[in-house]
Amino acid sequence: MSNKVYDILKIIALIILPALTACTGTILEALNVSCSGVVVTIMTAISTCLGTIVSKLSSDYKKKNN
Repeated sequence: MSNKVYDILKIIALIILPALTACTGTILEALNVSCSGVVVTIMTAISTCLGTIVSKLSSDYKKKNN
């Protein structure tokens, strides 16, 4: 994986998805959408999964280069 792809995944996993999840949850709650909890739970699961993958890739890269 190239550094550019890693950097993009890192930005998505650590900044964009958590911010988007919080924003979506707030908006859905404000609009009294009945399934807002389910939507936020799914978005959080995706964000956590991608964050874990990016963390593992970083760890593997550091071990390889040391």
